[in-house]
Amino acid sequence: MGLPVSTTYRHFRALAKAGLIDPFRGGRYILGPAAIQLDWLIRRTDPLLRASQPAMKFLAGAIDLPAVIYLARFYRNQVLCIDQASVGKPTFAPDLQRGRLLPLARGAASKCMLAMLPDRTKKALQARNVKEFAKANLGRDWADVRTSLAEIREAGYAVSYGEIEKDVIAIAAPILVADSAPIGCIAYVVANGKANKAEIEQMARMLKSAAAQITATLEL
Repeated sequence: MGLPVSTTYRHFRALAKAGLIDPFRGGRYILGPAAIQLDWLIRRTDPLLRASQPAMKFLAGAIDLPAVIYLARFYRNQVLCIDQASVGKPTFAPDLQRGRLLPLARGAASKCMLAMLPDRTKKALQARNVKEFAKANLGRDWADVRTSLAEIREAGYAVSYGEIEKDVIAIAAPILVADSAPIGCIAYVVANGKANKAEIEQMARMLKSAAAQITATLEL
């Protein structure tokens, strides 16, 4: 941890007292029961989670294909899945669950939120993550990245093909707050080859509608 041993012990004692870590066999520590309690509190009180439940139910009932629906938000220059639901019995994306961290620039969720950020924020992120943005086919320099993200911003959604999980299509729409900044996004994931262009566009329209519904609920 790069800290003096005495400081590390002090931190561990404080975390253990709070129940956030627990001693385990062999001098090891694991996450403590307070982490489970905090997760329960988050599920009950997080405004985005609460506002998204009706929209996720609508999306689940509006698709005939096996699918995963997930909700995500930015977290420490990555994208964090904060909720998910399955439609039918999808055999793909088994690890796309609450708590899963996704890359900053790869995948529909990341791209649709990046596209809605102010240019100065996008430019700073691209400068710090040049290889990541290039790997995500957004561009090798700021001019190309700006053009790629402008196209997504204009469409109001992003589509990715196998960028995080193989053989899947992800479609995501950003959830915006009053100043048009993205607070999160909502997405469909379906098996590649199971949806044609028209169906993907229909899913995108449903996601944009769901995102607007979530925004309206948050602003009440």
